[in-house]
Order: sequence, then structure tokens, then C-alpha cells
Amino acid sequence: MHHHHGRPSLIRPGKPVYRAACARLVDDAPFRAAIEYRAVEAGLKAARADVESAEKGLIELSALFTGDKGRWAFGGGATVPPEVEVRVGELLAKMRGAQDKMQQLGEDKKRLLEVLRED
Repeated sequence: MHHHHGRPSLIRPGKPVYRAACARLVDDAPFRAAIEYRAVEAGLKAARADVESAEKGLIELSALFTGDKGRWAFGGGATVPPEVEVRVGELLAKMRGAQDKMQQLGEDKKRLLEVLRED
């Protein structure tokens, strides 16, 4: 294990990692916050991708309707087929879930940044 400014910063691959080394890393709040911050950033990126894919799907579904009073492009008037309604509901639920996840991860990110700033 290598230290930088008195803090654990690196474990060399190929060397045995003992329980004491892992315990020191887990007990080091800034190091733990830095690792959690990376995980939160990855989660935010995935949640943003989910929102963007749901938006793209909704845009593609909206293309199935004409500009003429919202009529279905394949006939049948303004009645939306049940399959399309189900898919829209799924996409909206996916988007809502991703936005909730982004909000939670944003709060976690703020908390972790405070821990990192303290050190």
C-alpha cells in the first residue's frame, strides 16, 4: 500500500492485500468518499442515458401521429392503439424512475463533495 500525504492512495496489484490494509482504506473517510463519488458519477451517467433513451422512444412514438389534430398515422382516427399506450406508459415510468434516481444520486454527490472538501 502506498500513501500520499499520510493517506492511503494506492494498492499495488500482485501484492497480497491483507485485512489490515483493507481496514485502513475502509476507515479512511476521504478515500471512501472518493470511491463512492466515482460510483455515484457512474450511476448519474447511466440514469441520464436512461432518460435520453426514454425521450428518444417517446419522440419516435410521437412521429406515428400526424400534425392533423393528433390523428393516428395509420388510420383509425384519434384513437391510440393499446400497444402504443402501454409502451408510452413504460417509457414514462422508465423516465420517472431515472429522474428519481438522478435526484437521489445528486443528493449523495453533494454529501460526498462535502466530505472531500473537509479534507
